[in-house]
Amino acid sequence: MSSCTNLSAATDDRKARLAKLRSIKRKQPDDETVAPELNRAAPSVSLSPEPERGEGHFASKELDVSRLHLSGRNYDPESRGARLGFEAPPNLITTKDTLEAKAAELEAEVRGQQNKEERDDELRHGETSKAVDLFKLQPKKPNWDLKRELDKRLELLIIRTDNAIARSVRQRLYGKDQPQHLQRPQQGRAPLANAAAESKSMEEVLEGAALVERIRLREQEDEEERRREWALETT
Repeated sequence: MSSCTNLSAATDDRKARLAKLRSIKRKQPDDETVAPELNRAAPSVSLSPEPERGEGHFASKELDVSRLHLSGRNYDPESRGARLGFEAPPNLITTKDTLEAKAAELEAEVRGQQNKEERDDELRHGETSKAVDLFKLQPKKPNWDLKRELDKRLELLIIRTDNAIARSVRQRLYGKDQPQHLQRPQQGRAPLANAAAESKSMEEVLEGAALVERIRLREQEDEEERRREWALETT
């Protein structure tokens, strides 16, 4: 029983100390234990009313109490309300330059340097340098570098291909007529058959000429396309 009594007494004592500390922290003037500490902290503030000074004295005392108990970080004792933003701009509060001021200085410095370079270019070239119009630029194809390397390797193959095409066309135009002339005396064809053979050979000759013309047009188109791509790459 004695141990329970001691524990309860210790608990009550601890609760009393906590209440006392809580009242001191909150600075409650109604508590008897806090009043002497308040008097020591602010001796100029008197809590007892003085009737000979009137209502103005009570208003000044209330204002002093608000200044005493409140930190003033969120409460404005002059307007008796919450603080709404900063009282002054940041550049007036501190002596250091703000980020906005540094950014403005850098922008002015860059613009001045750009204007100086433009004036130097005008004096050097004698004409106003025009800015590049981004809307007139034509983007390159994604595989332009691969195609450039491929064209270098295909130059020899293109020459060989052109030679082979020309050789095949010559063989088709002139090589097929010789066996027909050699077979005429042996077969003893009729004049109608000879005329048909000659007309057929003429058709083959015309077809070969058309093939050569198409090949030449195709080469011209490829050359024009290669020139356009080269012009786009250089621009």
